[in-house]
Amino acid sequence: MRLRHLCLYVFLLVALAGCSLRLAPSVRPAVESQSAPTFYSELPSRVLTIGEAELTVEVAVTDASRAQGLSNRASLPPDRGIIFVFDQAGKYSFWMNRMNFPLDFIWLRHSQVVEVTTDVPPPTAESPVPVTITPKQSVDAVIEVNAGWTAQQGVTVGQRVGGLTGLQP
Repeated sequence: MRLRHLCLYVFLLVALAGCSLRLAPSVRPAVESQSAPTFYSELPSRVLTIGEAELTVEVAVTDASRAQGLSNRASLPPDRGIIFVFDQAGKYSFWMNRMNFPLDFIWLRHSQVVEVTTDVPPPTAESPVPVTITPKQSVDAVIEVNAGWTAQQGVTVGQRVGGLTGLQP
């Protein structure tokens, strides 16, 4: 009788563990529809233009979404990124904590590119301390994209970024 109860107990534990695993949230794949405006997270997305390039970005305007950023993601699809929007200009520092791929940073002030930082590496086994970067001047928004994207698209200081109207923290 005891063995039967033990088996039932183990069965229930396994069943409950299986249920919690199935119900756990997972990373969502890219979605290209008006009804689902996100592609990796619950953040809204927006299409921006920089020169001739179009870029779909997640919009991070809260402290929590800015703190999370692109951390813990395996990759970022081409022509995708994230924009961090601030309520006032400042020299905001970013670090590559829990990042798995290198990034380019596009620093903005009043919808204009004021600085570009390229190929910022993620932590590695050989260099486990995350890199921290800060712009040379005050910015009110920052776009992160895959490393190499800014060079491929010819992003330069002075370019205007379209599609930012209405983005507020």
